Amino acid sequence: MKISWKDHVANEAVLERGGQWPLSSLVAERRFRWLGHLICLPDGRPAKQALEWIPEVGKRKQGRPKQTWRGTLKDDLRRVGLTWENCVETAKDKVRWKKLSAQCSTENRRT
Repeated sequence: MKISWKDHVANEAVLERGGQWPLSSLVAERRFRWLGHLICLPDGRPAKQALEWIPEVGKRKQGRPKQTWRGTLKDDLRRVGLTWENCVETAKDKVRWKKLSAQCSTENRRT
């Protein structure tokens, strides 16, 4: 790529020159793929129980609320235009789910 550390080149330009995707799109696609596996698990499995568990209402610490995996996932679903119920239904069909996870990753690209 012949880029020196002295050159002022934006990260997006470096990614484009190298033919790479932003890390955020890769993470979003893998998060969706993992969700598809979790949804298809039997109900008694600990991973599925953790996905569906909602903590008791209580007092939180002062400051900005922590971003959770579930909250990030809901943001991704909202960005693609899905609800949780549609997501569960779509995950049962592996071909549709694979297309959806690829769509989610393209939505997260910053190019």
